[in-house]
Amino acid sequence: MTACSLLFWIALAASAHAAIAVEEMREVANFTGIVVTDGIMVHVTTTANASADGNSTLVLSGTPEALSGVKSSVDAGGMLMLSRASGGSSLLVRVTAAVPGPLTYASATSGGNLIADAVSGNVTVLGQSNVQVEKLESSAPISIMASNESSMEISSGHVPFLSASCSASSSMALSGLQADSADIMVSAESHISGMAVRSADVKISSNSLLYMTAAGVVNLWCTESEVRISGDAAAVTEHLNTQCTVHLGSHERGPTAAAVASMPPPRRLAASTMFV
Repeated sequence: MTACSLLFWIALAASAHAAIAVEEMREVANFTGIVVTDGIMVHVTTTANASADGNSTLVLSGTPEALSGVKSSVDAGGMLMLSRASGGSSLLVRVTAAVPGPLTYASATSGGNLIADAVSGNVTVLGQSNVQVEKLESSAPISIMASNESSMEISSGHVPFLSASCSASSSMALSGLQADSADIMVSAESHISGMAVRSADVKISSNSLLYMTAAGVVNLWCTESEVRISGDAAAVTEHLNTQCTVHLGSHERGPTAAAVASMPPPRRLAASTMFV
C-alpha cells in the first residue's frame, strides 16, 4: 500500500468515526427557563420528581465534534442558555431535559428548535426558529412573539391576558389557546390561526392573515390583510379598514373574499423528526 493510499484510508476512517452519533450526560444547575440558539434542537419534558438533588441532567446527542462545541450554562435567574461556540461545528445536536414544573420562559433564536411540555411564562421565537408548546397556562398576563421567518405552535392552555405579536413572514398556530382578553399584532406577510378570546384589540397589516374566535368585542385596525372572526357573540368594531377583507361568522366585508383556508401552515418540526 502506498503512502498516499494509507493516508486516504486513515482520513476516511477518521471521518466515519466523527460521523457516529454519541450521547453525553451533562449536569447543570436547576433551571426554570430556557433559551436555545444556533440550530440546536431541544425537548423539555415535565416530570414531578426531576431535579430533586438541585441539579438537572441534559442528554446531548450528536457527533463528538458537534457536542464539544455546545455551550450550556444557567444564570442566577435560573435561565438555561444553550448555544454553540464561535467557529464550532454546525452538525446536528439534540438535547433532552426534564424539569419539575412548567418553564417560566421559553425562547428559540438563530435557528433554534424547542419543544416544551408546559410553559407558564412568556414565549419568544426569532430568526428562523421554531417553538412548540403543548400547554401554556398562567394566572398572570402572558406575551408571545414570533418574528423573522419563525413559527410557534401552542396546543392548549388559558391565560387572563395575552399579548401576541407575529411579524416578518412568521406564523402562530394557537388552536387550543384561550385568553380572556388580548392585544394582537400581525404584520409583514405573517399569520395567526386559532385562539379563542372574549375580547381583543387587533392590529393587522401588510398582506397578513388572522383566524380566531371571539365571544365579545373586537376592536380592529386592518390594512391590506384578511381577518376571519367566528363566534355568535363576536362584535367587531372597525376603526380602520384599508383594502381589507373582514369575515364575521357567515358575513364578510371588504374588496376580496380569499379563503382563510388558503393560509400556509406553520413550519412545524415534529418531535419524531427531532428526537429519535
